[in-house]
Amino acid sequence: MRSAKPRDKDYKLTDSAGLYLLVAPSGGKLWRLKYRMHGVERKLALGRYPEMALSEARKARDAAREEARTLLSSSGASGSGPRSRSGPPSEPCRAPLDLTRAGQVTNLGFKPLI
Repeated sequence: MRSAKPRDKDYKLTDSAGLYLLVAPSGGKLWRLKYRMHGVERKLALGRYPEMALSEARKARDAAREEARTLLSSSGASGSGPRSRSGPPSEPCRAPLDLTRAGQVTNLGFKPLI
């Protein structure tokens, strides 16, 4: 990490389990954690290098992963992502569906593509 020199663009030095050091063209070095929640990739800033050593960054990564696990398990989130939702439609979707089912609206403004 100490020998990482700035380049023309940002680049990453990967460690493990989503932890990496982002080296900026300005010379700044930032610890980041890349993870996925509900199928969406996210990034978490953990701290600056050299203020935060590799061992501290790994501990912060482990703590963040454990916190995410706790949040997911306490919310009963096994399969509660946006793609796995079931049940009645939300309020903005309900009104057009009700009108269509009642036969009051037959064309919602959709045009054929061809």
